[in-house]
Amino acid sequence: MRLKRLAMAVVLGLSLCHCAVKTYPRPVTTKEKMQANVAHSADNLAAVLHHYLLAAGPGYDVSRQIVQVKNYEFYVNPSFHAAANFYQAPDRLPEIKKELISETATYKMWFLSWPSLYRPINPDFAPLYESYPEDHTAYAVYLQSKKPNRGALVVSHGWTDKDIRKYVRRNRLESFVSQGYDAALIQQPYHGLRMPKGEKFSGEYFLSGEVSRLNEAMAQAVMDVRSLAAWLRQDHPVVGILGGSLGGFVTLATAAAEPNLDFAVAWVPPSSLGDFPENSRVVPYVIKGMKMSGLNVDIIKRVLWVSTPANYQPAIAKEDVLILAGMGDNFVPPDQPKKVWENWGHPPIFWYAGGHFLNFELKQSRQIEADFLKKHLQ
Repeated sequence: MRLKRLAMAVVLGLSLCHCAVKTYPRPVTTKEKMQANVAHSADNLAAVLHHYLLAAGPGYDVSRQIVQVKNYEFYVNPSFHAAANFYQAPDRLPEIKKELISETATYKMWFLSWPSLYRPINPDFAPLYESYPEDHTAYAVYLQSKKPNRGALVVSHGWTDKDIRKYVRRNRLESFVSQGYDAALIQQPYHGLRMPKGEKFSGEYFLSGEVSRLNEAMAQAVMDVRSLAAWLRQDHPVVGILGGSLGGFVTLATAAAEPNLDFAVAWVPPSSLGDFPENSRVVPYVIKGMKMSGLNVDIIKRVLWVSTPANYQPAIAKEDVLILAGMGDNFVPPDQPKKVWENWGHPPIFWYAGGHFLNFELKQSRQIEADFLKKHLQ
């Protein structure tokens, strides 16, 4: 408790001494300004701890992030400017295996697994992908109400999360079940149960300086979400997707590719990795790895065009997309959600006083989300 108070005092002191948040996307009160700056400082502290805990701090070997697939210009193909040409649709329903984990008075918890329907888009990436057999199987934890729900939700977790079976509470699956949605938390490629041998930490190979693998990881993540959503559609008339941070990034990309969704909710989502600075709090070594490989800013933006949801238009009505973002976010700068919000014609967005880890308007944010979910069940 003493350590916690000290940390909060340090964060508050930093925020008072240096107002790092210079601009705000909406009118704010003095209180909200202070909250946004406290959250910004908290993100700074969290970034240091996060990278050390990942063993990706100052001693991290950035050469692990250099380009291996030399034909990265493959992704500059203008045909990929149509989302359907890069984010290919599942050609069949996934063959899902269900195993009962546990049950309560109100729901059953299932462990789902199935062969990922993803196949490499770039033929030159295929040999590298074959060296990651652990990633070829997709997984999800599925909470199914004993009283049939009309709605179903595919939830995508954040970067570096591990075994999804340990993240059910954090991702609020029980809450979604109580709101009328059976909820499935999907394991992101290269994370947790899908970590390849040799990966230093969960998700290292997803957000990566190996640009082909990054693009292909996005394609696989979108394919897996679409596959699971199609499977849920068999007995749910309303199916949506939701995610935060990396999960929000995948959610936006899926919303740009899949027209057979009822809605999408993206919390603190990146929308354009090519616009992240080299000193980014979330992926500092990724951009460095790209530059070590001889890629300049222009090339990086062109190659990562396909992994930039802001470059596309939503495949569903903009009114069915909800974005929630922190005005003091120092992991995903406000310019990131703002860019996709502008390019997608101003879908509903709530800018809360907070950052990536601290949300001083959490109750209001959750209520906005709950109202949005309720509306889509009516």
